[in-house]
Amino acid sequence: MPSVYMGVDSCYARKEGIYVKRIARTGIDTIAEAKALAYLVLRDYRRGWTYDKYDCRKIPMSHDLFKKRLQGILSYAGKHTDDLVEKGLLSKSAREELLKRIKEIIDYVESYKRIPSEWEKTIDRLIVEVKKRKSKKKKKRVKTVKPRKPRGRVKKRRKRKRK
Repeated sequence: MPSVYMGVDSCYARKEGIYVKRIARTGIDTIAEAKALAYLVLRDYRRGWTYDKYDCRKIPMSHDLFKKRLQGILSYAGKHTDDLVEKGLLSKSAREELLKRIKEIIDYVESYKRIPSEWEKTIDRLIVEVKKRKSKKKKKRVKTVKPRKPRGRVKKRRKRKRK
């Protein structure tokens, strides 16, 4: 089951050629990633359709699905930051502050249905285009042309003797 918005193998990457770049690890563990995901959810809501997370089919984007996707950002952030706390990479107070800030972002987008202009720089850095893979083409061998050998014997011209 691919992600809808994050990663090179996401539905967005396959269908539209853009995706949210992961900063450090898989999952939502930074505020910038949450902002970029909220932007794409809002984009889907405005145009009226999104992708199904199971097989990347187009589905209608209702107001309920809009709210669920935004709340999903918060729940995924909670799960991923729990893992970071267990591994000792993030303190509990920093986790609580991170989740509080992500909750503020989600509430803002849900209530006003827009993205503040000061977020645009951060979002532009994280939403990237899929790089087209270079296909391995066989290199064409250039044949070296050797000079032809003369056919038969080469006759030398004799100088005539003068009388």
